[in-house]
Parts: sequence; structure tokens; C-alpha cells
Amino acid sequence: MDFVPYEFCDRVLQSLDVERSSFHDYSQSLSGLWRTASSQHLKHRRTFYIEISHSPPDQWCYCFPQLEETPHLIEILKMDRRYVRFRFVSVASAFFKNAKFRQISEKELLWKLVPYVATQMTEKSHLTFRLDESTKTSLALLELFRNHGRFQSLHIAHCGLESQLFLVEYVANLKHLSLYGNWNEDIEDHLVRFIKSPNFECLELYNPSNLSVCTKLIRTFIEVWKEGARKKMHMRGPTGISLEDLISMAKADLYYVSEHYIQWRCEDMNLWCVIPDNICLFSE
Repeated sequence: MDFVPYEFCDRVLQSLDVERSSFHDYSQSLSGLWRTASSQHLKHRRTFYIEISHSPPDQWCYCFPQLEETPHLIEILKMDRRYVRFRFVSVASAFFKNAKFRQISEKELLWKLVPYVATQMTEKSHLTFRLDESTKTSLALLELFRNHGRFQSLHIAHCGLESQLFLVEYVANLKHLSLYGNWNEDIEDHLVRFIKSPNFECLELYNPSNLSVCTKLIRTFIEVWKEGARKKMHMRGPTGISLEDLISMAKADLYYVSEHYIQWRCEDMNLWCVIPDNICLFSE
């Protein structure tokens, strides 16, 4: 093990999607070049959160909220790819919080910043894409994340057919999905596939005009819960389902009913359905 090339050790450690602190344990337990490589990752590994926002008419801004000062684009591009990870990436019409930002051109955004960021995402990354309008730039950004990005959590607004194709391609690999805007019923079957996928943990529908938590989604959620493969799941959003219809979906496992929530119990598993304005199903 001590006789493998350093480059091989370095590549293996690059592939590990772990926090910087974990390399301390590796450097203590390994020897030789493996220990040297893990010590370098402990020293240099950095995990970032980046927010990108449109600045009309044709400029874009970005910021690193966790840093006191956002680095210039040239500084970002000089960062050693071996050690840089982007855990949270947000592309939206406005920043979520006040932060010091840098301004860049659309060309710099599409040809430099986003290609670098997307390739440094990992399976544990979170992508928020909240551009509501379908433009050449938004489509180009989606294409970059489709070709290079990796993530397990997706928060996405509907911005035309391209966003729908993007969702369909990724949905089975996600753990957490939040939908915003004008999604329609065409994607219901894909949401069923998502709930049935082994990765599924959470589905949230926000302000949709044509999409709701329908009978098909609720029945699928209950079926997956009863299989017992995953105890912790969550689904919420607007619905037109009545209390009586909800009760009828799993009568055999009904445990408690009130005007505000329903509880089902199956062996050592519990499923709750809270029904104030929207519906919220969660299990443990």
C-alpha cells in the first residue's frame, strides 16, 4: 500500500466526498504517501456556498456568503480543483441575503464561473435554480448543470420545457426535491417514480398553479411507507383531497383521527398527515 504513486493516493482522496475535518482521521491512521496526501487535503480542502443572481439588463452578480469578502473571478479560477468543493449553489433572480458581491458579464458567467463551480459539486451538493423566465441564458445554465453538476438536493422553478427535461433526467437520483412555479400534471408520473426511488426523502410543492399533492402521490407515499424500507420521509404541498378520502387510503392502519391530523401505525412505524391549509405527510 505504501508503494503506490502519490498521484494515485491524491486522486482517491479527491473522490471522497467528506468534510475537511475527516482528513485528520485519515492522516492519523494511514502511513507513507497515503498519509502525506491526506495531510495535504486536510490542509487545503475548502467547501463553499455560492449565490448567483441576475443584475438587469445584461450583468450578473455572485457572492460567497460565508466569506467576509467574495473572491474575484480570477482568484476562483486559480483555486486548486483538487481541494475545492461547492456544497450549496444558488442561481436566482435576487440574493437570499445581504452580502458583498462581485459583478461579472454574461460571457464570464457561462464560460468561466459556472463551468468551474458545476464541476466542483459533489453527490452531496444542493442546487437551487430559481430563474422563472425561459431565456437563452437560463437554458444555457441548466445545460451546464446537466452536463457537469452533481447534487442530491434540487430546488427548481419552472422556466419552460428545458427545466422539465432537466428534472426528469435527475429526479431518480435525488433525495430532496422542491418545485416552484408553473409546473403541470405532466410530471406527476415522474414524481411517483421519485417517491418510489431508493433515495427519496422529501418532496415539496410551492405555489404551483396546476400541480398539487394528488391522490396518486399520496397513495404512492403510503405504499412506500408500508413497505418499511425507509422510515423517514416527508411530502407537503397544496391539495384538494378531503379528510374522508385520506382516511380511506389506509383504513387498516388507522390509529388516530382529528380535524387537524391523521395518524397511521404499522408495526413500529408511524405516519402522520397534517392538514391545515396545505397537506403535510411525514413518517418516522
